[in-house]
Amino acid sequence: MIDKVFKAERLWTLDTLVEKLGVTRSWVYCQTFQNKIPFRKIGGKLKFDPVQIDAWIETQPGWSLKISEDLVGRRKE
Repeated sequence: MIDKVFKAERLWTLDTLVEKLGVTRSWVYCQTFQNKIPFRKIGGKLKFDPVQIDAWIETQPGWSLKISEDLVGRRKE
């Protein structure tokens, strides 16, 4: 079982998601406001699980991005 500390540390910030996807902050805010992208709100800040983001991308028509293992880091322990 993944402990809570490790799980929280692997989450991406808004800026990391923007960089990885090559989108704008406003696009991400719009997607989260409409619950169209998986996210968590921790301490008032948006956080994103790279594994969930990768799975979400695979369901989006027109997106051909596959986040590589080295970007995501450890998927399972």
